[in-house]
Amino acid sequence: MVDLLSLVYGGLATIGTLILLKVIDILLEAWINKTFFRRIWTWVSKSFKKFITRFKPIKIRFQFRVQISPDKPTKVKEKVARIMNYVAESYGEQIEFSPLTWNDADNMCSLKAKYNKQEYGINIFISTEYQDFDLEPEVFEPSIEKETVISDSIAFLIETNFPFYALDRTLLSLSALTCLLKEGLKETFIDIKFSKGMFVIAPIKGDFTIDHWVKEKRFEVSLLLKAQEKIFVNLYPDRAEIIFPTLQIDDKVYEYLKGTLLNYYL
Repeated sequence: MVDLLSLVYGGLATIGTLILLKVIDILLEAWINKTFFRRIWTWVSKSFKKFITRFKPIKIRFQFRVQISPDKPTKVKEKVARIMNYVAESYGEQIEFSPLTWNDADNMCSLKAKYNKQEYGINIFISTEYQDFDLEPEVFEPSIEKETVISDSIAFLIETNFPFYALDRTLLSLSALTCLLKEGLKETFIDIKFSKGMFVIAPIKGDFTIDHWVKEKRFEVSLLLKAQEKIFVNLYPDRAEIIFPTLQIDDKVYEYLKGTLLNYYL
């Protein structure tokens, strides 16, 4: 039988040791500008944070836009419903949708989806002035108040929660769900163009060195990382954005998303 008191003392001893190592590193950095135990502390800290995501899951948003032939918003709204009906009728055994809920202006709807035992929140925006995600895009907040006469684009925002250990499974399911939506879009619209894909992770640690002048002027601080695979990582003090050329969530996208989570979220 496990001695509960021994476990408690063992846990306290481990925590005490880690605190001691952290204190030693702080003193060494102050005295000789070097640390000896930072790697150990970082590894323990990240392992603990990974474990904690079982109870407080990571939240990510996947976003993309599609350009369509200009049409009246009421007609586009009907076609949005047709897209979801097509997917539900074609893959009803695999996916489950809640009813569409439209806002008062009838240019944004929300619904819930359950696919491969994973739950997703989906927001769909009917908008104008289509544009792809730039290298340094603004946060995805399409205007949902402005009434329009003609619409030429639809924007999708898919949000889900997951513990870190389920990252692989979650991205596979999200990739499959995106393919189903693309199929529904192609069946509904004759002429269509897809944007790049973008993940948004928030909040992040925001460990950026910001001097007094930058703080005083309230500049938007960001760091743009560009990979050979044409994948961009935008780091802001409050969020991270991973932009990739297509809507295919492949191994490279997984690699950069995982790296961003490990280095800037956990």
